[in-house]
Amino acid sequence: MHTATGPATTFDTLTVLESYPLDTTTLTTPDTTGLHVTAADTFDATHYPLALAVTPKSRLHLRITFQIALFDPPAVDALLGQVAKVLTSMAADPAMPLSRLNLLAESDFDLIVPTRGDHRAAPRTFADLLTAARFPGTVAVVDGTREFTYAEVEARSDRLAAELIELGAGPEDVVAVAIPRSAESILAVWAAVKTGAAFLPVDPTYPAARIEHMLSDSGAILGLTLTGHHDQLPGTVLWVDLDEVRPDRPAHPLDVSRIPPESVDGIAYTIYTSGSTGVPKGVLVPHRGLHALAEELRDRARVTSQSRVLHFSSPGFDASVLEYLLAFGVGATMMIVPPTVYGGHELSRIMAEKRVTHAFLSPTALASIDPRDVPDVGCLLTGGEECPPELVKRWAPGHRLLNAYGPTEATVAADMTSDLTAAEPVTIGGPLRGVAELVLDARLQPVPIGVAGELYIAGDGLANDAPPVG
Repeated sequence: MHTATGPATTFDTLTVLESYPLDTTTLTTPDTTGLHVTAADTFDATHYPLALAVTPKSRLHLRITFQIALFDPPAVDALLGQVAKVLTSMAADPAMPLSRLNLLAESDFDLIVPTRGDHRAAPRTFADLLTAARFPGTVAVVDGTREFTYAEVEARSDRLAAELIELGAGPEDVVAVAIPRSAESILAVWAAVKTGAAFLPVDPTYPAARIEHMLSDSGAILGLTLTGHHDQLPGTVLWVDLDEVRPDRPAHPLDVSRIPPESVDGIAYTIYTSGSTGVPKGVLVPHRGLHALAEELRDRARVTSQSRVLHFSSPGFDASVLEYLLAFGVGATMMIVPPTVYGGHELSRIMAEKRVTHAFLSPTALASIDPRDVPDVGCLLTGGEECPPELVKRWAPGHRLLNAYGPTEATVAADMTSDLTAAEPVTIGGPLRGVAELVLDARLQPVPIGVAGELYIAGDGLANDAPPVG
């Protein structure tokens, strides 16, 4: 109803039982004048968009009136059929619990089977998705005036990974990365995943108590940071200062195949959300869903090795993983935004100077910049918040704008739209590769088409030990 009438409408439907007394036998009894009523009928109307009137006679009569500007007759017929089905079910079995009442017609079940994304991509580990070997001479990372080719990132991360392995890092371990958004944070992530360990992004400016909780709760055994942040971090793990790793250390390429095949079920990274209780909650995301997301981003965003991808998300936000896959999954160049830039003119200036072609920005950040200031941008992904129609009207002309949705427990994103247009409603799109979804009610029963419910997600991308996502 709210879809048709708008959420601001206080009352959008009316249901009445017309039970006022009327002795129909008196209608045909002549009075003293010899006059008598031969027939009687009633009709009423309301100002509500939809009204259901129930009249008890020898049989129960249902009548719906509705505004044709808001509802089409087939939808109203379906609604009336659902009401009739509930009443019939109640009459047939008065002891039936409400949770067992079924509003769906048999034909509806063919439409509400789990909606699934396209074919599932063969699972691969995060380290296996890094593309340095295919694009050694391509610039992988640009951080201010510094540039690093894929070969350089490979060699530097190999050195750092070798040091971590010597210190005991390996599959099923957790390595904290307490480095602000920079080339160094990228190197740290590459190094951590090459050891087979999961990486845990930690903002070094967080309160000490929060960092201590994240480290102890995750079971992190090592941490990567910079000398400038070392003294502010808890001493509960061994911290390796990335800027002090010996530059002359032999850079023998690490064989990612040494990680056993079953490690795709292991943890790729751990992200801490705020948690409903205020205590940070760790989400353990496996490797298994990363390849499917990387392929989806490649195809939908049309990103190539010639693209220039913005790195704007905080490393502690799982959208940063989307940015890693968007760039490194195809050998594109990642353009890093300084951690002190949050949007507005500073952001658009950097995007223009670096000729950024692809970016993920929250609707808030996207609303802070002018489309005219970023002429090289061809594709924008947005998510993390509701995308308002006004934003689509502003950006869709001249740009490809995709809206993504997904809880942290679903490997960044579970749904994504095709190109949004100003003429169509803003939705979350459909499920990505390897994702299956159902819309259920509070009793975990499928809801009819067009009825609001909770979205339940299944598939390889779900976090380990994740509760049902709805």
